[in-house]
Amino acid sequence: MEIIHTMEEYTQLMDDAAGTGQLTVLMVGVTYCKPCKAFSKKYGDFAARFSDARFIKVFGNENKDMTTLCRDELKVKSTPTFYFFRDDQQVHMHTGANAGKFEKFILEEAREGEPGYGTPRLFEDPVEDPKKKEAEKKATEAPAR
Repeated sequence: MEIIHTMEEYTQLMDDAAGTGQLTVLMVGVTYCKPCKAFSKKYGDFAARFSDARFIKVFGNENKDMTTLCRDELKVKSTPTFYFFRDDQQVHMHTGANAGKFEKFILEEAREGEPGYGTPRLFEDPVEDPKKKEAEKKATEAPAR
């Protein structure tokens, strides 16, 4: 697992990924985020389990470059936020330090022959809040004006 500190490192990382077919997972956090800190060990465990993928961390409040990357380019709204790239194209993004949710998406993105592909689930899916789900449903069904 790597930690990047500059926009130049991020750009180089994405340039290096282009055309390789490699999965790159980017965890965006901030230094004071308790869920980010709590998930860090699991993130490292996932990096070991899916060893062909490249696991990267950035801290959005580390310096001006990282603030610009996270706020302006990646449009991070909350932390931790996880971005999954195949080659240099984003294939998935989600927020929240939930190992079940993270595992579900990385297993979906792993390809046959890559370490971790087809391995059994170690974590359960997150439990959905029924009130939140109902509110989202109502919002999408709202009549157009």
